[in-house]
Amino acid sequence: MAQTTIDGGGPGGSFVDGASVVDEVVMEALRGNIPDAESRLTALEALAPSGLAPILKASVTLNNTQIKALPTTAVTLIAAPGANTRINLIHLELFANFVAGGYTNVNGSQAWLTCKMNGTDVTSYLVQDPTVLLYSFYNFFTTASKQSAPFTRWTEVESSWGSLSFPEATDFINKALEIYVDNGSLGDFTGGNVLNTIKARAFYTLETD
Repeated sequence: MAQTTIDGGGPGGSFVDGASVVDEVVMEALRGNIPDAESRLTALEALAPSGLAPILKASVTLNNTQIKALPTTAVTLIAAPGANTRINLIHLELFANFVAGGYTNVNGSQAWLTCKMNGTDVTSYLVQDPTVLLYSFYNFFTTASKQSAPFTRWTEVESSWGSLSFPEATDFINKALEIYVDNGSLGDFTGGNVLNTIKARAFYTLETD
């Protein structure tokens, strides 16, 4: 694939390819120069103004009805891109506003939120698993507050090697990126409030085979 340089005026000046953009933003965040979620998204948006290829932005707002139904009804964040083309996700962030009321019927034993393409999980997880002291999923949905949750491309972590890379299946061609929840056997959430929203912002490129 030919390299494309983007001069977005953000951290580090010019960047080559989407991966370099997000790597630089992540490094700036680790240095403490991009301390919060809104600033991370602002930095990426400076590098990907609307319509500027190859880095694209998708923004979707889920309402209260869609949020409660996430365990049984996935929501499309990025539509299927067309023949011989697949989505290459760079960064995804969710901004939840549940100030008006948290949700009930939320699985406190084992549950998760992630994104999928063609039925395969493709991003990191917001997880509830008390056996390994992970409670972020339950807290995210039940707490009446504003929260953000960043997601990256899925990788498997091994204690000796760290993050592992695996070949991607060709069945991701022309497939949408969807957000969904596995709430175990409990089904849809209850509670919440009509004012609740989740704003999802995704940055990605389109790769053509």
